[in-house]
Amino acid sequence: MNRKVLICVWAFAVLTSASSKAYACSLPPVANLSLVAAYDPVDKRYYIPAGYTIAMGGRGSYDPDGGDPNLTDTKYIKKFYWSFGDGSSYYETPTYHPDGLFNGSTFHTYSTPIVCTPTLTVTDNDAGNDPAERHPPDKSDPCSCSLAVVKVNLNMEGVPDDDREENPGGYVPANNDDDNNNGIADKDEAPVNGEDNLVAISLSILPANLNCGEVELRVLGNTPAKVWKYSDKRELIIPSNDPDHPSNCERWPPSQLPPTLYVEGMSTTFFLGGWLDLSYVIDQQVYIHTDLVKITIFKLQITEPDENPVTDNNFTFNDATPGVCNVTGWGTTDVLDMDPELQWSISSITGSTLTSEPPDRKGPNITFTYTTLPSSWVGWKNLYLTHPAVSCMDYQLVEIFYSFSATNHPGEGSGTTENWYYYYGQTTADTGAQYDSGGSYTSTEYPYNYYVGNLLIPCLCPPIGDNANAELWGIDTYAVVSRHEYRHYQDFMSWWGPAGWNPPNNDQDWDLIPDNLEPGFSASEGGPYDPEKTITYPIPNWPSINDCERKCLFTQQPWTVGSLKMQDWAYRGSQWH
Repeated sequence: MNRKVLICVWAFAVLTSASSKAYACSLPPVANLSLVAAYDPVDKRYYIPAGYTIAMGGRGSYDPDGGDPNLTDTKYIKKFYWSFGDGSSYYETPTYHPDGLFNGSTFHTYSTPIVCTPTLTVTDNDAGNDPAERHPPDKSDPCSCSLAVVKVNLNMEGVPDDDREENPGGYVPANNDDDNNNGIADKDEAPVNGEDNLVAISLSILPANLNCGEVELRVLGNTPAKVWKYSDKRELIIPSNDPDHPSNCERWPPSQLPPTLYVEGMSTTFFLGGWLDLSYVIDQQVYIHTDLVKITIFKLQITEPDENPVTDNNFTFNDATPGVCNVTGWGTTDVLDMDPELQWSISSITGSTLTSEPPDRKGPNITFTYTTLPSSWVGWKNLYLTHPAVSCMDYQLVEIFYSFSATNHPGEGSGTTENWYYYYGQTTADTGAQYDSGGSYTSTEYPYNYYVGNLLIPCLCPPIGDNANAELWGIDTYAVVSRHEYRHYQDFMSWWGPAGWNPPNNDQDWDLIPDNLEPGFSASEGGPYDPEKTITYPIPNWPSINDCERKCLFTQQPWTVGSLKMQDWAYRGSQWH
C-alpha cells in the first residue's frame, strides 16, 4: 500500500434525532447514528482517511410506542436507511438485509476525498401492543453529522506511485559537488547558483476546502536530508538531524501547503536513506492520513581519476602507429545495487576512433580507447558519469596527451618528425624552422636555413638575454629555440648576404660577426664586441656563448614563458612535467 492510515484517537459518536411528525396516539421513532471516527471539536466534524471502511450503526435507535407483538417489551424498528453523503446509500429490513444480518449496523468505504453529511433515518413498525391502537409506520427525522474524508499526496520526481515505499524508493543525490565553483561543497552553503542536485517533491491535500487541522511534513529518524522551499536553497524548511530542530518536521494550514519543495541529500556515510512523511493532523496530535516516500541517498561520484595527484587525470597516446590512448574511470553511488547501471560517456576526438570496454559503457568501471592521433589538438575532454534512476551527473575533466618524442602523428613527416614538431608547428610558437633530429642550428651557407631538433627536457636558459636562467619545458623550449635560430637567420642574411660567411675574410676571430661591425653594437645588443676575440665576455660554465650567440640572446624576439601552456599537450611538456 502506498498510503498509511494513522488514526490515533477515535470518537464513538452517537447522534440522536426524532421526527416532529406523528399520528394521533403515536410517537415517532428516534434515530441514533453511531460511527467510529476521529473528531475535531473546533469545527465539530469527524475525519477518516480516503479508502477507509467505516462502521456505521443505528442500533441505539428505538420506537417509544411501538413494539413487536412477538417480542413483548422490546422496542422495534423495522427499517434502517443510511445515506452516506457521497451519492450512495443502504437500507435493511427484517426481510431485506444484503449484508446478511438485520442488526442496525453496516459498513461503508469512502474511496475519494469529500466533505459530506451521512444520515440515518429509521422507520418503526405499523402497530402497538394493542391491536386497537395500530397506526401507519412512522419515520424519524434524519440523524446526521459532518464527515471529512481526507487524502494527502506526497510524490517524488521520477518515482512511480507503486515504488514510493519499497526499496529503493526515490533516489536523492548527496550534494557534494560545487555547482557555483566557489570551492565549497554545495551541501555546506546556501543559496547556490546553478544547483542541480535537489530533487523536487510535490505535496497536496484533498478536499481542498478544509479549514481546520494542519498538514505536516516530516523527515523521519536519522534520514540525512534537508528540505528547501526553493531549488536554489534560498529558504530552509527542515534541517537535517539538527539538535535545534529535533522534530524534523514542518506544519502548514491546508490552504497554505506549498505545492512543491526540494530535497537535498547530505551524506551517505552512516545512513543510506529513510522516509519522508506527509500527514494530515487534527487537534494537534490526531493523525488522519499519512503518505510516505522512501528515499535512498546516493553519492554519484567518479572516484578515479580524481586529480590526486595532479596528474591523476592525465592520459597519453602510446608510441605505436596508430597511437592508442586508454582512459580509465571508476565510479560509485555508495549504493552497491545501483552501481551496475552506472552509465559512462566521454567527449570524442576528431580524427580518432572511440571504443569502450564494456561496450555498453555501463558499470562501476570503464575503459575508453582512442585510436589514432588527431590532426590538431585539444587535450581537454569531459568524462561523464550518470545513472538512469536520477537526473544528476558527475564529471571529471581529463587531459589527453601525445608522446613528446614519438613520430606517430598523422601529418606530413609521420614516422620521421617527432610529434612535438608537428603539433607545436600549428601554434604561434612556430617561426618556420625546419626539423633536424640532430639538433637546433642555423646554416652558415646561403640561404642560411635554420633548424630545430633534439629538444632538451627541460632546457635551462643562459644567464643573459631574454628569459635568463629560465627552465623551459615543451612548447616554451620550442618557442625560444626557434626564435633564437630565426635571429641567426636574420643576422646572417643581413651580414653575409648571398656571398655567405667566408672567414677569415672580415671575421678573423671566427665568431660569425663581421669584424667591422663588432665595435658598433650597443649594450642592449650585448656589445660592444672585440673583433679580435671570439668570446668578448666569457660566462662561467657557459663556454659555448661566443659573440654571435651573445648578440642573438640579447636581440632575439622575446617570449613569455607559459603563454602557450594550454596548447602544449606533449608528454612531458609545459603542462605535464
